[in-house]
Amino acid sequence: KKNIDIEDRGNIITAKGQNFQEQVKIMLDLAEAKGWNLKTLNVTGGEEFKKEVYRQIEKRLQLKKNLTITAQAVAIKKQERPKSEVHYKQQKHQGQKQAKYNQPINIHTNSNDKKEKGNNMLLKINICKSSNINAVDNWEQIEVSSYSELATLMKEYPYSATQFDNGYRNSDNANSFNNVLIYDIDNDKDMPQLTIKEAEQKLKEAGISAMILPSKSHNKDKNGHIAERFRIIIPTQTPIQNLDKETYREFQQLTAKALKIDKYVDTKALNDKARFYYRSPADAVPVIVKTDRVMNIEHLQRVAIERVQQRKAERERELAKLKEIRANAIKHKTINIQQNSEHLSYANGEKIMNIPIEQLIRYYEKPSKEYKEGSYEYLATSKVFKYSILKNENIAHDFLSDETYNSLTYLMKIHQTDNVMQIARELERVTGESYTEVNYQVVERAINKALNSAKNDKELEEAIKEQFGVKYCKLEKDSIKIANKEIKLSDVNMQKIDLINKFRENRETHKQQQQQRQQQHYSYRRMR
Repeated sequence: KKNIDIEDRGNIITAKGQNFQEQVKIMLDLAEAKGWNLKTLNVTGGEEFKKEVYRQIEKRLQLKKNLTITAQAVAIKKQERPKSEVHYKQQKHQGQKQAKYNQPINIHTNSNDKKEKGNNMLLKINICKSSNINAVDNWEQIEVSSYSELATLMKEYPYSATQFDNGYRNSDNANSFNNVLIYDIDNDKDMPQLTIKEAEQKLKEAGISAMILPSKSHNKDKNGHIAERFRIIIPTQTPIQNLDKETYREFQQLTAKALKIDKYVDTKALNDKARFYYRSPADAVPVIVKTDRVMNIEHLQRVAIERVQQRKAERERELAKLKEIRANAIKHKTINIQQNSEHLSYANGEKIMNIPIEQLIRYYEKPSKEYKEGSYEYLATSKVFKYSILKNENIAHDFLSDETYNSLTYLMKIHQTDNVMQIARELERVTGESYTEVNYQVVERAINKALNSAKNDKELEEAIKEQFGVKYCKLEKDSIKIANKEIKLSDVNMQKIDLINKFRENRETHKQQQQQRQQQHYSYRRMR
């Protein structure tokens, strides 16, 4: 009725609505019930909301101060020594220790909180008390307050940074996390290697509190390779949010990169929200990085969320573009090919366009990455190109250049020419398959032209070579070979007997012409 919506999310209390006064009161009641220190609360939100929070905190702290003064006055009157603030803290801590296995302790801290300094911290981790080798069930959340306590747990039980619903481990139940990051450094053969000392130095450079603990295969032969193998455990000010799988992976990769360990960590673990780790050996010695700073992951989470949202928006734009292209595919499959009508052969543009464009892209540009998005397939490298393949239409769209190609226009781009014959010959060189066709009408005209004067095979062949600018021509029984093309005479509406008869006719005509020239020459001499 009052439009107050408050959610207790473990380490964070969130609220919606505008009724700030009552909203903040309930939130602070919750915080105090959890045992949180009001002086060190991290408050985020609008300016009006934060003002109201700080106003009520100040009021509550002042009230507590007055109550303490009154209690001390009564104690003096009764000649009782008042308990010190240190004593109260010790009592409170003891109560928390007794209740730690059945009551979750939530962490809200800043980098100056002395509870977090060096070897001491407050974090939660999940352990598995099941004997099942795959650590499927009987998971429970444990709070620890020191690295020594954490190391002891990690040597006794399988453990995870994830909280599993109903204590059963699977991806569907991995919906919340503890305030801890765990990275597995396995130093596999043929991979970049990171020693414990180098990892310690990187954590010191990052200036965060952390622990390194050798794993069960530390300095053991694994696939013919002996190396240091260990886990890096990093407390965080707040738990990871319940991120979807893609955002979780992005966050883990960003965090590993920020810590400069991204080349060494087990990438499978970065993608697995339900990841667990087998216990370390009993003699594993922890290496502790002591600083005053507990890692703040809020910025990295925001960046991960923003990047994934940007990628999703980009994918939506891409899908819309691909739908548009698919709806107008005929436009991208049509091309006017200019053919020279006097050439011996011409390029078979239709055959070229029927070559699978995916096959051409793989051959010429050798993609380093390929994946599917719905019904679309992508081939890409990081910087040069990013194609989406529309297989049914045999076209590809490059999102970086915003160009759509069929197989022929793609080859024009690759070879930087619109000469289709040049492209066809290059394909023939690469594949050994013919992508040119004989221009039969041109050949028929060329033979007929040569037959006007040719008196034998040789004269015909020389005339054909001159006509097409080739070095080879040979008249066979039922065909004629011109360059690398063998053409059946029947395909140019001729038979060998027709050519023979024509040769005879030309020889007879030539003979008659010679006789006439001789007679004319004899008559001229007599007249002189």
